[in-house]
Amino acid sequence: MSIATDSLDALFSDDLTVNVLANGTYGKGLFEQPTTVTLGDQVLFTDYLIYLKASAYPKLKTGDAIEVEKVNYTVREVQKGIDALILEVSLQKT
Repeated sequence: MSIATDSLDALFSDDLTVNVLANGTYGKGLFEQPTTVTLGDQVLFTDYLIYLKASAYPKLKTGDAIEVEKVNYTVREVQKGIDALILEVSLQKT
């Protein structure tokens, strides 16, 4: 195993992650609490963020359904991290 693979395995260990189901694939992700985007006193949307292994979800794209800890979300945006090993996925609650 490479250092990158070992580091990813440690990062996505069970004690730090949540359960994820997307495109028929079960896996683990690092879930961040929501950020609310407002304009004045009006809430435009609440943005959720999850980090996933890119190798586990290579076809994940905007508009896909994703389940995090049995809660349904829609993928708003998928960005690859600097190393292209991790996906930064912006979610919106469905």
